[in-house]
Amino acid sequence: MKRYRLDILGISECRWVGSGRLTTNDGSLILYSGHESTHSHGVAIILSREKARTLMEWEPISWSLEEPFFHTRPFISSPDDHIIINGKWQKSLKDVRVYRGADAKSDHFLVASSIRLKHRKVIPQSQQQKRKRPEIPKLKCPLTKTAFVLELKNRFSALAGEDRTEADNVSQKWDTIKSTYCTTAESVLGFKKKNKEWLTPETWKLIDERRSLKGKLLDSKSPRLVEQVRAAYKSKDKKVKKSARSDKRAFVEKLASEAEQAAAQGDMGTVYKITKQLSGSHNNYSAPVKDKNGKTLSTERKQAARWVQHFKEVLNHPDPSEPANPTPADGILDINTDPPTREEVRKLSLL
Repeated sequence: MKRYRLDILGISECRWVGSGRLTTNDGSLILYSGHESTHSHGVAIILSREKARTLMEWEPISWSLEEPFFHTRPFISSPDDHIIINGKWQKSLKDVRVYRGADAKSDHFLVASSIRLKHRKVIPQSQQQKRKRPEIPKLKCPLTKTAFVLELKNRFSALAGEDRTEADNVSQKWDTIKSTYCTTAESVLGFKKKNKEWLTPETWKLIDERRSLKGKLLDSKSPRLVEQVRAAYKSKDKKVKKSARSDKRAFVEKLASEAEQAAAQGDMGTVYKITKQLSGSHNNYSAPVKDKNGKTLSTERKQAARWVQHFKEVLNHPDPSEPANPTPADGILDINTDPPTREEVRKLSLL
């Protein structure tokens, strides 16, 4: 979505069981609808953080259709590389384009459209942009650290040779130092990536190579050449998945060792952050709420009414006709309630 600047993305063959909604770590909202018991077919819609605020309700129609309702105009997401829009609002459709180069290991192609919408709340672009942070952990590598220090020295040496008329200005000195460090970090370290931070540069290189093979596969005309490129693409895809799994395993083990070391030093703040990161507690999963007939309820008003109905049935029971008559115990348990001895306390402190 970020690569192609998409705010609403329809997914074919989601293959998730049932229907529901969940929120990812970056705030995106996923609405999915699939079979009740089998992991086959299914569709999903992914909304960006900004567009998720405009969602009023949604309805999972079947494993192949789901319909969201926004504060603007409704449309239906369908598989098989189509976008269906109500004919009343077809003039809102500005452009439609197929991105054949989108690499997602699927036989479907990405169909993107530009739609003219009017939202209730418009957030200025200046407020949406967040400060980019450099990839500071790269300085742990000796080669990267040496390159960073050398580049920084060269930049300061170039500045020292310039004729500065306002050298005594403290604010100007600070702006110069800040700008030098920021530009050096941008050129040597690059910016921090939010998603899939465990992937190594080698894996990203394999992903780029797989994407280039995807382009060659689409441009090939000869059947013989198509088969050769398809075999190479399949082999490269296996290497990408294997490398990604290895990177994720090494990343988790590294975090676990850091948490163990922090716990030994009494740094519970670091332990809490790592535990929260490993447990994936950022995911906000919302289980589907169904009525008595098994139909999924998508609106908050219907879900709240169903919860009220459920608790009224569960908690409002008539009094039992016969009073409770528990069976008496066979005997009195012999439990030592005396204060602990010094020997017991000493053994407990050694654990």
